[in-house]
Amino acid sequence: MKYLLGFILFFIIVLFNFRIIAYDIDFYEKESGNLENKKEILSNLLNYFKDEEEINNNYYSEKEKLHLFDVKKIIDRTIYFSYILSMVFILLMTKFYRNFEKVFIYCGIFAGIFLAIAFFSDFNSLFYLFHVVSFDNNYWMLNEESTLIRLFPEEFFYMAFKKIIFRSFFASFILSCIGFLYLHRENIRKVFKEA
Repeated sequence: MKYLLGFILFFIIVLFNFRIIAYDIDFYEKESGNLENKKEILSNLLNYFKDEEEINNNYYSEKEKLHLFDVKKIIDRTIYFSYILSMVFILLMTKFYRNFEKVFIYCGIFAGIFLAIAFFSDFNSLFYLFHVVSFDNNYWMLNEESTLIRLFPEEFFYMAFKKIIFRSFFASFILSCIGFLYLHRENIRKVFKEA
């Protein structure tokens, strides 16, 4: 159970970091491509993702709008799934396994494994595979002159991927350290008493 809970906790951390990046206007403004009316376009887009505004038809082609609708669905479903997974994690922890320190430690171990896999993976292949698996249409295959491609080149998604991975690893590492210190708290106390 501790292995499963450690993996679930790490996955929850990844999903919540995804949510932070998906709605981070500062990240969008820093990493996106140069485009006229960039701030207005980005503001409208993030408000659309948050259900606060309709997409501005003046900025995108019909194909781009259809793709953005698909992207919004993925973001919404990912966030809903993170909430459900969090509730499942809390339920499992309270009902079946209360040794949080071991769960925290294994969360850190899974984070290290995932970081190593991500580091040695080819992002271009992962990026292509993500689109093939996530979308059941070809609306994501846009020409280079489209607003979305100019605004969000592949480098934008690479930076988003890096931020999500490293933030998730850092959070998991902190939890792992807390778990380790709590698990060995008696030995640590003895060391300080003898010092």
